[in-house]
Amino acid sequence: MRTLLILTSLFITSICFPQNPGIGKAIIIHPSVGKVIDNTEKKTYNLYPEYSDSTYNSSFVLKYNDTTFSVVVVNIKNQSIEKSISSAELDKMYYQIDEISLKEKPVYNEEKKKRKRSGPNYSYNTYYLTEALVQLTITTINVLLILAN
Repeated sequence: MRTLLILTSLFITSICFPQNPGIGKAIIIHPSVGKVIDNTEKKTYNLYPEYSDSTYNSSFVLKYNDTTFSVVVVNIKNQSIEKSISSAELDKMYYQIDEISLKEKPVYNEEKKKRKRSGPNYSYNTYYLTEALVQLTITTINVLLILAN
């Protein structure tokens, strides 16, 4: 019985922690666009000029860690192309969208832009800390149950 509880505890812990660090998480690059950038947003914000409007379907940005990003572009045949981009290129896209979207709104000063850019869309530390605390709690409960038997 004790062995079964230990194995169950290890199994639950192993499936809850990410095993493949190579899987990125789709992020929102700007509040004016969602996680998926469609053809209309591409044209509106002058994004990805290297891809033709007639073949472009959608795209999204993946974040692998704090410094590694890639953009995945999907064409109208549902074929995807993944290309690494730097933080500087991501910042350039953000400010390009910001500049166009703010033409109709009051202009922000540079300090407000920087604060807005460093907002919650780019901070996953809280997410990982919460996940770690949940796992620690589950493991602690499992150990206490084992010791109680």
